[in-house]
Amino acid sequence: EQQEQQLPPDQKDAASTSDGGMGSDFDYIIVDTPGQMEVFTWSASGQIIAESLASVFPTVVCFVVDATRCAGDPKAFVTNMVQACSVLYKFRLPTVMVFNKCDIVRGEFAEDWLRDLDALQSAISEDGTYAADLARSLALVMEDFYVSLPAAKVSSRTGSGFDAFFEEKVVAAAKDYEENYWVDLQQRRRDANASGATTSLQNLNVAGEPNATTK
Repeated sequence: EQQEQQLPPDQKDAASTSDGGMGSDFDYIIVDTPGQMEVFTWSASGQIIAESLASVFPTVVCFVVDATRCAGDPKAFVTNMVQACSVLYKFRLPTVMVFNKCDIVRGEFAEDWLRDLDALQSAISEDGTYAADLARSLALVMEDFYVSLPAAKVSSRTGSGFDAFFEEKVVAAAKDYEENYWVDLQQRRRDANASGATTSLQNLNVAGEPNATTK
């Protein structure tokens, strides 16, 4: 996709040697994780990678949703919301919902369903299956968790929506990181050290302030 480009060798060298090894010549560092959630989200390595990045830079989780799969299927939308909430509470990092392929379908439906439970329930009610009943119950239970998640509508094919995504959603999420996650991370590490428990947090350097120039 147009937004994903491999760095040339010279830029890779610069990124690996400057600014503590993470690269100060870039505004953003994008880490693409396995789409199968169990491989990254619920593995020890995933937790270590996320915490290692978040101990150095303002780090934001972007949960990418295929808008074409959700547009006509509110059950699929609810499933994605449940998964996004599980990622949010697993990593404790600011999370942005990113609805991709909005060049194929309009993304307004996603914003409506995110912010208006009645609209989502109405769409689900058109399906009389058991799965729809389950989705309706899940939507009701999870509303308080996902309703506040920021959302962006983008197209990786055309590049539309990415300016607003980076300049508005990511910047706001990075501020949330600095005001909330960073403070929580330091406290968790102090608690881990005080208890004498061996955790990945004890191996992270969280002294000082995060590099605020990189999102």
